[in-house]
Amino acid sequence: MNFFVLRLLLIFLALSVIVAGGCAKFAFQKIKPAVVDLPVDDWSLAGGGADRVSQRGASLALPLRELARLKMTSALGQNLIISDGILYAPTLDGRLAAIDLEKRKIFVRKKLPQAHEAACAVLDSSLIIAQRLGNQTVHHYNIRTGKLLWSIDGGDIATEPIVTDSVIFVAALYRNVDAYRRADGHRLWQYRAPAHIHSSPALAQGVLVIGTDDGLLVALEARNGVKKWELQVGSGIYASPVIRQQTIFVGTLDQEFLAVDLLSGEVRWRVPVGGKVVHGAAANDSMIILGATDGHVTALDAATGAVRWGFRAESVIGTSPIIAGDQVYFGSLDHSLYCLDILEGRLLWQRKLEGRVRTNPIVWDNYLVAACEDNLLYIFSPSDSTGSL
Repeated sequence: MNFFVLRLLLIFLALSVIVAGGCAKFAFQKIKPAVVDLPVDDWSLAGGGADRVSQRGASLALPLRELARLKMTSALGQNLIISDGILYAPTLDGRLAAIDLEKRKIFVRKKLPQAHEAACAVLDSSLIIAQRLGNQTVHHYNIRTGKLLWSIDGGDIATEPIVTDSVIFVAALYRNVDAYRRADGHRLWQYRAPAHIHSSPALAQGVLVIGTDDGLLVALEARNGVKKWELQVGSGIYASPVIRQQTIFVGTLDQEFLAVDLLSGEVRWRVPVGGKVVHGAAANDSMIILGATDGHVTALDAATGAVRWGFRAESVIGTSPIIAGDQVYFGSLDHSLYCLDILEGRLLWQRKLEGRVRTNPIVWDNYLVAACEDNLLYIFSPSDSTGSL
């Protein structure tokens, strides 16, 4: 083979790689998850599930040690997703990384369509990606095959999607709430909200709940989009509602926090808090944990709204809290990751990260996963643990 033919062959191979890299496939099928048979609850949606309660049953043995620190292409988005031992980590530069938690290695780094910031959700073999901007902003991939099943124009999306067995729910920034058929992306219904939407929807008992930028809390029938009730709660809702025991818990930009009956829309209690609430709360059967812009994390009695305890960080609370057994984890713009005792609010553990903490932490199996604005993702585990699943 002469030099000219060899050069043409190399050019052809290079072009083939470029074309293959630009096709609509995710190569998640290349690595079989190592933990598919373990009885560990996935964190497949923001907040851990459609009800957004951000709660898991088991505590972690303290202190925690750093198992891995992974450098990402940019800062991470608000929420991370874990399914079958794979961590899905969207970054603000319009990429999605897949990380094998057992090996603590990035095995896929994919540029998203149109390279815009995104949120994601996983159910079974479905990976749903909802992008902030673009001509087509909702995408459905099959994780097993890596194939793009469909893409649609869902509008500009600043919220987290919900995926169920047959339906995908998306709240778009410019007032639309849509239900799409999971199989083919066909729109089943649309609700037109009176204002923009930054608050991610929550779903329980067949009721989809949204908050709007002008402070309206709205309950819709999930099967057809018909409005059940609406309630004016303040000047704005940016935090995602949380649904627990037929009660909606939500904070407002008016420095208030409310409990509202899911089915009737009746206000059960309303209490003032010291700052704006822009992130969703965490809930178990008896307590609600919320963070505010004044740096306070507060525990409220779920039945009455009475304050159980308060804790103050050194700056704005940058994440939703997560309840893990008798512990509460959250991050702050003071660069710290905190763990508190859920009964008294005592500081149990604190770790200073390299940047401000804006990505919601996740407790999954024996891991705490967190991130900071310095493009770093951290994986922690108890000091006496091997870190293996």
